[in-house]
This record gives sequence, structure tokens and C-alpha cells, in this order.
Amino acid sequence: MLSYVERIDEKYNNFYDLLIHEKITIADYPDYEIVDLKWLLDNSYIKINDTGYIELENPIQVYIFKDLNDNGVINYWTCPEIYRKEIDSLINIGFLSFENTLFSKLEQDYFNYHLNKTKFNNSLDLRNMYSHGTQPNGVNDEKKHRGNYMIFLKLFILSIIKINDELCIVNDENYSKN
Repeated sequence: MLSYVERIDEKYNNFYDLLIHEKITIADYPDYEIVDLKWLLDNSYIKINDTGYIELENPIQVYIFKDLNDNGVINYWTCPEIYRKEIDSLINIGFLSFENTLFSKLEQDYFNYHLNKTKFNNSLDLRNMYSHGTQPNGVNDEKKHRGNYMIFLKLFILSIIKINDELCIVNDENYSKN
């Protein structure tokens, strides 16, 4: 667990945050952690600077990996140009993949969970329920219909926000494709 160093009182959630905020040496780690540090050194993710402290070899690349780990996806056009260049190089060497879709895989999964059973067998299956006439129709089902309506409304609003974000990116001159 490289994010923990005994001499530092503050706890960090990950190794990236630790390196960004603290001065760390290899001597700060117990012997069993050295294998992981050596792997990071051998693969050029970290380096030892002239004063003996561990630094990120390519902070932008490591930040991209951290962002992907935290969020599962990166919107290429909202990144600064220097980050886009690094993303392009990671795509070229096969570390990252690029998709040209409105919704990311995680967002698609979110919609699929609510609307159908294509991926999740415990989904709400609301689309099929209402399009095939199997919706609740008892006397006390008004609350269920209202709840389902709110879910549909939430999904609709999320779609509108996503479309608006994409249109803003296309129309914003700061996000030129050149």
C-alpha cells in the first residue's frame, strides 16, 4: 500500500496524492513495498531525483491514469491541449481506447439498468414494462407509477444535459480540434 508512509501523519487515498503533497524516499517504505516501487521505476512511472526523493516521471500521464481510475472515463475535449497530446500518445501505443459515442460505457450501463434487462438481470426494466403493457395497474399502484415517472424524468434530464455539454464543446472555440 504505497499511499501510506509511517512518518507522515496525514493519510492519503492513493500514491499519486502522496507524491504530489509530500517528499518521499524509498527508505520511507518497508522492504515488502520495494518490489512495487521497483516496478514503477523500471516502467518509468516514477524516478528518483537528484536529492533522493521519489517523483513522477510523467505527471500528466499518471494524472490521466488516476483520473481514469477515479472516474472510469475522460472527456477528451474538456482536457487541456497538453493532456490531449498525452492521451493521443497513450491511444497510439494501445494503453487507452477512444470511443466516439454520446454516452460512455458507464453511462450506458446506468441507462440500461433503469430501462431494460440487456446487461443487468436485476434491472428495473421500465422501458419494457411500459412498452409491452406489463406495468402495475392496481388501485394502489399510483405511487409506483409516480416513482417510475420520476426515474424517466431523471433519465431525460440527464440526456438533455449530456447533449447540451456536447453542443457547448462543439461551439466553444477553446476546444478546437486542431
